[in-house]
Amino acid sequence: MEAWASQILRNVYFSRGRTRMREQRALERYRYEPRDSGMEPARDDVGTSTLTRSTERALSALPTPYREVLRRVDLDGDSYVEAAEALGIPRGTVMSRLHRGRKILRTALAA
Repeated sequence: MEAWASQILRNVYFSRGRTRMREQRALERYRYEPRDSGMEPARDDVGTSTLTRSTERALSALPTPYREVLRRVDLDGDSYVEAAEALGIPRGTVMSRLHRGRKILRTALAA
């Protein structure tokens, strides 16, 4: 029984790690645009480069529920559970809004 439970915990640990890496790679694709786009990257309050203006505009154009979840999970690095607790919504809702928000953002950035 102990070996079985250990294997399940190991699999869950690695699955979550792969999911987090996939999410980070997806975010990195949209974080910066190529330099030849003629757009200056947006600056945060400390002066470091964060999101490009077009990405920031696309993010701002998202409906509020999607934007809040995207900011918490993708930009702030919160887990689904942390985001759910902070926003007062179920974890499944966080996952759903994150998926839909990323899809809307991807479409807006491609246009």
